[in-house]
Amino acid sequence: MKELPNIDIFNRMKAELDKRGMSFYEFGEKYGHNDSLFSTWKRRGISKKALSTTNVILDLCRATGKTPDYFLKNSDTPVSADVKDLIDEIKTLKEDIKQKDKTISIIKAERDLEKAKNK
Repeated sequence: MKELPNIDIFNRMKAELDKRGMSFYEFGEKYGHNDSLFSTWKRRGISKKALSTTNVILDLCRATGKTPDYFLKNSDTPVSADVKDLIDEIKTLKEDIKQKDKTISIIKAERDLEKAKNK
């Protein structure tokens, strides 16, 4: 049987959420992740690309008090308050970048509409 990529990461995620009485669905609702993501990861494993393009690990750290290393490397070092603050700052920065990108897209679309009107 083929081993799924990074299935240990998925199992650690599930175990930590289970300890807190939280399902993947509840976690997804609270932190803005689609619960189908987790069922896909369970079936197919977690690709490195998926880990790098989602905030799931950062949100799991916020929800559980674990470090990214715990989920990614199974190193159970507790998260200090400073690390929690950094995780929150990273999440905020990512959200700010997304908002900036949306704003730029809107401005470009408005500019294009204005050009089209002036032709």
